[in-house]
Amino acid sequence: MEGDCLSSLSKKMELLETSKKQLLGEELESCSFDELRGLEGEIEQSLKKIRKRKFHVLEEQISQLKEKEISLLKGNESLCQKLPAWASKEVPPPCPSYYQGTSTQSNRDEVETELRIGLFPAGRGAMAPSPCTKKG
Repeated sequence: MEGDCLSSLSKKMELLETSKKQLLGEELESCSFDELRGLEGEIEQSLKKIRKRKFHVLEEQISQLKEKEISLLKGNESLCQKLPAWASKEVPPPCPSYYQGTSTQSNRDEVETELRIGLFPAGRGAMAPSPCTKKG
């Protein structure tokens, strides 16, 4: 009785190994046209399941990243509100309200290029031109 059970399990293992190899595209020489068509159908079903799972994972990641973006924007807004009044007069803070309505990177790439060195007296927003600056 045990010998029959062992023989049966051994035969099942061989069939599973053969099936696995065929699903991997190996040892297909002995397959008939109908068997090949069946394998193709199984592989297509597996691909559909894999793609469905992949898109689900991507949707989850996008959702998490959107939540993180909102959190970071709120934190940035909070930090902008905590800036002292004089700091916001010198250089506008990159608050989320600055980016609202911008869908392209070009607006974010604008940078103030004037160099300011030293302390500024209260109420003075701009620096006097440097003697080295050419006016033309």
